[in-house]
Amino acid sequence: MSKHTPSPWLLEETTIYALNNERIPVNRFTASIDRGWGDDGKRIGQEEVVANAALMKAAPDLKDALQKLVLLYEADEGCRSMPEYIGAIAALKKATSISN
Repeated sequence: MSKHTPSPWLLEETTIYALNNERIPVNRFTASIDRGWGDDGKRIGQEEVVANAALMKAAPDLKDALQKLVLLYEADEGCRSMPEYIGAIAALKKATSISN
């Protein structure tokens, strides 16, 4: 699994950032969620931009929670064929892959 910047990730409007572990407040990274274009050729609304930023802010915590759930499923051999388990494994692979 890939190593990601640990939480908490902070959110200010539509910018996500995480501070380093030093006492000096320097960002480890900053990501700005901007308005793009929808499938219909129109600009996406601010509500969608804010929702995307909130989802990104929660990403490290969601990944950690999903990993814990996968471990619970793996403890029960009968669960390994369940669609939820298979989907969770696929999502974790997507979250930890560096390829497109």
